[in-house]
Amino acid sequence: VGYVSDPFDVTLTSNAGSIIGLDTEGVNVQTLDLTMDAAVAIVGESGTSFTTDADTIYAYASELIDIYDVGEVTFAEVINEGGMDLRSIYLTSEDTMRVGHINDPFDVTLTSYNGSIVGLRQKKANVRTKELTLDAAKSIRGKNGESFTTNAKEIYAYANKLIDIYDKGKVTFAEVINLGDKGDSVYLTSKDNMKIGYVYDPKHVTLRSLYGNIKGLKDYEVNIETAELRLYAPEGAIYGKSGRTAHALATDISSLWAYADEAIAIYNASEKTLTLEELFANSLVAIGSEGDLEINSVEAQYVALASYGGDLIGLDNDDDANISADTI
Repeated sequence: VGYVSDPFDVTLTSNAGSIIGLDTEGVNVQTLDLTMDAAVAIVGESGTSFTTDADTIYAYASELIDIYDVGEVTFAEVINEGGMDLRSIYLTSEDTMRVGHINDPFDVTLTSYNGSIVGLRQKKANVRTKELTLDAAKSIRGKNGESFTTNAKEIYAYANKLIDIYDKGKVTFAEVINLGDKGDSVYLTSKDNMKIGYVYDPKHVTLRSLYGNIKGLKDYEVNIETAELRLYAPEGAIYGKSGRTAHALATDISSLWAYADEAIAIYNASEKTLTLEELFANSLVAIGSEGDLEINSVEAQYVALASYGGDLIGLDNDDDANISADTI
C-alpha cells in the first residue's frame, strides 16, 4: 500500500499474505473508519509500522500487527491469533489512543507519544495478552473516571499524569512508573493475587487485591517508592521477600495505610520518618523501618514494630490506643 484515501471508510484484505505499507513521506491510509484483515501480518516495509490517519481502526492478522497513527485514534478491535512465534501487536499514536478490544496470546505494546491511553470497556478487558507494555505521555486510564481494564500476566506501565489499571486475574506489575508531579497518582487493582516488582509515583500509590494477596518480588531493593502508600487485601495478605523484616514488602515511603484479612509485613528501607496512619490485620502486623516509626493506629492479634535506626513514637490519637493487640 502506497497511499489510499477515502473520506468515509477503507477496507483492505489480504486472503493469503500480508498488508504492507510502503515507506512514503506521508501516511499509507487516510480515512475515518479503517478495516484491515491479513492472513499473515500488517506492517510497514523494512521493519517499520503501517502508517495511518484514521479515526477508528479494526485490524486482524495471524503473526504481527504494527500500526502507527499520526493523530488521535480509536483502536476499536485488534486481534492477532495465529500460530507463529512472531505474534505481537504494536500500536502507536501521536495523540490520545482509545482502546476497545485488543487480543494477542504473547505480547502487546501500546504507545501514545503526546496523549493518553484510554480504555473504553469496563466489564470486559481492553487488552488480553501475556505481556503488556503501556507508555503514555499523559495518563493511562479508563473512560469516565474508570480504570484501564486488562487481563494480562505481566504489565509494564509508564506515564506522566495518572496510571489507573484494573486486571481481571492474577497479575505481576513488573514495572510501573509515573513521573507526574501535579497531584495525580498510581492506582493498581487486581481481582486475584498481585505481585509487585517496582512501582513509583512521587506522591501517592494505591494497590488493591480484591480476592488475593499483594506480594513484593525478591531481587528488588525497593518494591514501592512514593510518599503516601495505601494497601488493601481484604481477603488475603500483604508481604514480600525483601528487606530486614522477614517476608516483607520493601518500600521507600513516608506514610502508610494498610488493611489485610491475614497478615501485613513491610520493610521501609528509607531513613526518613514513616507514619503508620491506619493498619489492620486479623493475624499479624510486622513493620520494620530504618528511620523513626510514628504510630497512629495499628490493630492486629500480633504486632511487631522495629526501628533499626531511630525511635518508636506514639502519636496523639484522641485517647484511642496507638496499638491494639493480644501480643506485642
